[in-house]
Amino acid sequence: MKKIILIVFSALLVSCIPEKQTETGNDNTILFVVNNNNDSVLVCLTLGVIDTNYISNVNGLFGITTSGSQGTFYLAGHDTVSYQSPTNKGLNGNISFGMTPNNCPVNEFPYGNNIFEFTLNNAFGITASQETVEISCVAGVNSLMSSNLTGGGNWTATTGIDSVTSFHNDSLYKNTGLIGVFPYGCDDCTASVSPPCDSIKPYAEPQTKPICVISRSSTNNGGTVYLIFNSLIK
Repeated sequence: MKKIILIVFSALLVSCIPEKQTETGNDNTILFVVNNNNDSVLVCLTLGVIDTNYISNVNGLFGITTSGSQGTFYLAGHDTVSYQSPTNKGLNGNISFGMTPNNCPVNEFPYGNNIFEFTLNNAFGITASQETVEISCVAGVNSLMSSNLTGGGNWTATTGIDSVTSFHNDSLYKNTGLIGVFPYGCDDCTASVSPPCDSIKPYAEPQTKPICVISRSSTNNGGTVYLIFNSLIK
């Protein structure tokens, strides 16, 4: 196995984060995607839950012009896009950089790929529904991401860690202990039950506590979720 070269990313400057923008005139949580890199990057948006409560078509989101549950666009260096779902509409899915989501490595990214997963604005009268965000490195790592959470109710880790305002992922075997991150091969956060691909072995050490999901009550939605792309790992 080739030695993994860790690309160290610098801290995101405050000036890189745009001020809150309300796009649809409601109080729903806004999702920003920020490119903290000099070069443009391919961004893939894949929508998850498909029913009448959720946005089900990528057309118009982040400027995507195609239709369906998955779409791609290029985000220029140091550029930002945002989307706020309409009142009474949830937003669920994942975002990947450099490639569409794949459960196994590809030639360009031999260490697999990671995705940012989110469920936002899902207060549909369901008892105890939650907004959630996390970075899944279960299928590997091809990008360094970070996320800043501002406004609305407090975000917490599932272990009861209060007031989470930021989290990030690291390289393939350095995500154990990081909140908001599923380590490589750890599809159950604290265990490897049925990972999607076993072409890179061994798997990473699982989390010792269930800290992989950052959440809050969906009735406390609002504010902003920033997904920040820092660099690719090849």
